Amino acid sequence: MDLEKIKNEVQINNKLLIEYDGYQDVTKDLVEIFVFVKENQIQLEQIQLVGLIFDDIEIINQILEIAQNLKYLGLEQCLCIKQTQFEKLFQGNFMNLKTLNLSQCRISDKNLEALSKNEQMTQNLEKIQVSFCKNITDLGLKFIIDNFKNLTDWDLKGANITDEIFEYFLNSPNANLQIKYLNLCKCTLITGNGLENLLVNGCEKQLLQNLWFLDIACTNINDQGAVAITHVNKSLRKLKIYECDYVSKRAFIQLFQKQENCQNENQENFFQNLQEIDFSWSNFSGEALNLLIEHNIIKQLTQFIIPRCKYMDYEDFDMLAELPFENLQVLNIGFNQNKIENLVRKIQERKNVPKLTLFEAFNLDINQQQKNQLIQNYQNKNILFLI
Repeated sequence: MDLEKIKNEVQINNKLLIEYDGYQDVTKDLVEIFVFVKENQIQLEQIQLVGLIFDDIEIINQILEIAQNLKYLGLEQCLCIKQTQFEKLFQGNFMNLKTLNLSQCRISDKNLEALSKNEQMTQNLEKIQVSFCKNITDLGLKFIIDNFKNLTDWDLKGANITDEIFEYFLNSPNANLQIKYLNLCKCTLITGNGLENLLVNGCEKQLLQNLWFLDIACTNINDQGAVAITHVNKSLRKLKIYECDYVSKRAFIQLFQKQENCQNENQENFFQNLQEIDFSWSNFSGEALNLLIEHNIIKQLTQFIIPRCKYMDYEDFDMLAELPFENLQVLNIGFNQNKIENLVRKIQERKNVPKLTLFEAFNLDINQQQKNQLIQNYQNKNILFLI
């Protein structure tokens, strides 16, 4: 660990950022940094410690001493922190904290109950990240739903939650509830019926009117849940439905068919803000692509990620090559075998691809000399071409 470099960055940026540093105990180094912060009266606004090993009692005490100025606290993958120390941490004076990242930690439902009793936290916290926290269940999230006033970003990736938490959220007396960011990736206990209930009724109750990010990848969500996403089409900017085996080809088509719903009073605004799509390893098809084109959604996309889509055919990729690339920055069509060869060549011949910076076409079946030539041609256009 380069302590002098870290201290310099702390002094300049008011941020302490340290990621995985091997298997050694870094308690001594961290204490030295915190002492430096206090001696120099640095108003530290962000702490992000990722995958570190340290004496949790000592470091939690150090964090508590400078808690009042923090806006972001991240302890991701710090498995050394015991649940008793999380309880102590959540009693701290976090008067300015907006984001709390505890992903892949040993935090429990009981810890979330303690967190919900911190009045400053309940008033100010906007984002909570508890992805892959296996000890958290519906019970812990109920404490959060009941008590937090301004929490809008929910990162629940890999959490052991069920449809019950959606019903609880919809019927909560907490009048301030709003969801803007919802990550349900790898939440394998939720169902299509539960997601539909959340999206349809949450929309009607105006709890999801500003939902801009939704990730349901790697879940057991079915057509019923996926098609319900159309109820929040107007506000969505990022949508991820990858590796969802139970979302059929027909569901992707229905998702992008204009229909009556609570966010779709004006048909011209259908998915008007959608910018990023990730349908990797899915049943997305040429018919669904045609709907994206018909509704002018394709023109506004900045990221279009569709590798290994078995219902996309040669003609579909050829059609994609002819579309305007007004805003597209990232295109991933890899692992579609020989279907994409013509598309790859057409795009590299185009004169106008103004914003495209990353093009992924993995598993393209051409020889090394041809690969090298394509890579060079794309490099001449300032496009990183991965093949």
